[in-house]
Amino acid sequence: MPDDHNQIGVVYICDERYHSLTEFSIASLAMHHDEPLTIYIAEVGYEQDPSESLISYLESRGHVLKVIHLDRAKMDVERLEAVALHPHISEVTLMKAYAIEAVVSTHDRVAFIDSDVLIMENINLRSQFNFSTSVAAVYDFVSYMPFDGQNLIEHTSRTGVSSEYLNAGFLLIWSERWKAHNFLHEYIEKLNLHSRHCPYRHDENGDDPGDCKGADQCAINMMVERDWTPLDLRWNVQKPIRHTEVWKHARIRHYTGHRKFLSKSNINRDRREISLIRKIQREVGLKTSEKITYDYGILYALDWIKYFAETQKYKTVVRMLYDRMARTHNSEL
Repeated sequence: MPDDHNQIGVVYICDERYHSLTEFSIASLAMHHDEPLTIYIAEVGYEQDPSESLISYLESRGHVLKVIHLDRAKMDVERLEAVALHPHISEVTLMKAYAIEAVVSTHDRVAFIDSDVLIMENINLRSQFNFSTSVAAVYDFVSYMPFDGQNLIEHTSRTGVSSEYLNAGFLLIWSERWKAHNFLHEYIEKLNLHSRHCPYRHDENGDDPGDCKGADQCAINMMVERDWTPLDLRWNVQKPIRHTEVWKHARIRHYTGHRKFLSKSNINRDRREISLIRKIQREVGLKTSEKITYDYGILYALDWIKYFAETQKYKTVVRMLYDRMARTHNSEL
């Protein structure tokens, strides 16, 4: 019988719309993680059994898959429903702290992974738990783009808060610290504060340079301010930098934005992505709702041409973030 406390607990949260996406993400994790994991799907607003083929595949790899149902009646739903979100973001993302809370009591190490994430190569989650803070994560790339209305490079002088800002799509968490800091309560409080004033977008006078629709991510950053450790960018490479070497060699890809990795369109799809999707279909037996026909990278090449100028700017930000890690955190990258 596996020791849950010793095994890493990996938790996903999804609604019915993202169930298939979540299963493909879990399959990519199981395929690329040799150490046994206990993987949880936290379902909100629906009940659906995981695919039998996925369960069988995970068992063959030594992993365990469990389903938990989060009761909306026990969550601060009214407060959550009032939060503004981008159209492509499900409201369940606001409830990720509840999903984490459900597993920290049974595992000493927890990883939270968004449904729109693909694990691209063999990884070892345990090897990354070498930090002394509560959380480890990757910088939120988009928030450091000074040419896109974000400019967190300079935001400390404007807002007075830490300029360290993580992306909440991939989190590594020490359970004892989560419980000791009562982070679920802290998250709800910070979400409430954020609804009145975003410290990362507003200045000290309350002026807002643009609407903030990343409430869950801002609330988590407020919750763990100065209590998180940056991971190498390759552990959560976000889709805007899909035409850089970091995306090409990503360990984990995060398909932010409205077009996810199961989209029928090939505009953001390279050979590495289609190879993994086909491998999951072939070896795990998962099916997509629509047939994906690959165009051998034609649309992806056109996308590269369209965003060539922006990509050169993105590369500058990538270098800045690596320099920041090496300087601030003495990382060996």
